[in-house]
Amino acid sequence: MRFVPLVGLFALTVACGLEQGGSYDPGLRAGDDGSAPADASVTPDGAVEVDASDAAVSADTAIPPADAGADSGFPCGVDPNACAKLSLPAGWKSVAYAPTQTACPADFGKDAHPEVNPTPSAGACVCSTTKQTPPDCQSGNSAVSFDYGMAATCNLASSPFVGNQGNCAPRTFLLDGDHVSASLLAPMGGSCTSAVKLDANKVTTTVATTCEPTLCPEKLCANQPPPGFAACVQHDNDEVCPAGFPNKSLVGAGATITACTACSACVVTNTACTGAKLAFFSDPNCNPNNKITEVNADGSCQTVSKGGVKSYKYSAMATANYDPGTSTPTAAFAKPKTVCCQ
Repeated sequence: MRFVPLVGLFALTVACGLEQGGSYDPGLRAGDDGSAPADASVTPDGAVEVDASDAAVSADTAIPPADAGADSGFPCGVDPNACAKLSLPAGWKSVAYAPTQTACPADFGKDAHPEVNPTPSAGACVCSTTKQTPPDCQSGNSAVSFDYGMAATCNLASSPFVGNQGNCAPRTFLLDGDHVSASLLAPMGGSCTSAVKLDANKVTTTVATTCEPTLCPEKLCANQPPPGFAACVQHDNDEVCPAGFPNKSLVGAGATITACTACSACVVTNTACTGAKLAFFSDPNCNPNNKITEVNADGSCQTVSKGGVKSYKYSAMATANYDPGTSTPTAAFAKPKTVCCQ
């Protein structure tokens, strides 16, 4: 509370009231009923006590300073020096970028719709075998047994017969048993080599959008892109993004497969030996005309013809699958542009 001396003012007011109306009506200066205002009182010494809070201005109704929202005075609503403050290296320009195909806003230039995300498709780099070496099905020892009598038991073991890689092997003995059994030799080894073939057209892309500002480029520099776009900078060729623009995309046109890695190792799988036979001959050179008898080398006990043996021959055919391996393709634009976004 503060006390304001109003004696002189009171006297002046009374005088003016007398001059105008010939009498003083306190009701015209106080309450409607002539009393002092509810928030003021007269002290014994003639001072009027006034509540100072009545003179205070509420913070809610305070007038803002004249420089509030100073940026609103800029033509584009942002600092016109926003682009200069980025200190971009030479060759970079501001663009709005969207990773999909869309229309540029009205205050931007003509739409540009570059390709993006070049992705190799199936068949871009195909590996195929250039040499196949089948496994060996005619090396090792075939276990041979025989028997005498009507029952096919093959319970008598013979010394083993070597595969000898399918070549004729000399051996002299009397084949006088009634049944013979020979075991199948397991496949051994096998190899292959492969090479890759590149198909440059096996590539797909998607379409993006870049827009160059015709008005207010500083808004992009201040990271205020239009809805659906990112504030970015663009440069010809594949470049390192400048500071402040870490998100890189390569855009362009006419993407192709540009390279294939060497094929991974060619692998021989599913090897097997089929049609294995053990034949006995009466001459030392395995002449087909002198074949005494022959059994399937499958472990079964089989009836044979008898005679004096001077040579034998183990034969079998190999089967296998050849996996040529895989190659990794690289897809790229011949003349890319780098787009880096905030």
